[in-house]
Amino acid sequence: MAPEVGGAICSNGIVVMTPGSSSRTAVNAEKETDVEKIVEDLKSKLDSIEDKPRAALIAGGAVLAVTVANGVVSTIDNLPALPGLMKLIGTSYSLWFAYRNLLFEDNRKELSEDLDNIWKKITG
Repeated sequence: MAPEVGGAICSNGIVVMTPGSSSRTAVNAEKETDVEKIVEDLKSKLDSIEDKPRAALIAGGAVLAVTVANGVVSTIDNLPALPGLMKLIGTSYSLWFAYRNLLFEDNRKELSEDLDNIWKKITG
């Protein structure tokens, strides 16, 4: 097989790096620039927030809500009969939703219009 950047592939598929070679490839460098771009974008968005304490309070509330929801779901999952019942309810609802909204063309169009209306309300 052809040697990798800074190393060679052995017969068993393991890449052997030569001393002093860098393990950074073009893909890793590209990901790093994407990460840097995302961090810069995030910093500019955070700087544009005028009411930072309120934003921090909302973010903290969101983290707290997710933590509490995780605890509730974990507790329900540990009860003996409830996980099976929840799976049955979830499967039944999924089948009903597919029958009601996805099976027939008219219903699919109605669902698509409803989703478009919701999207317009969210995005403005």
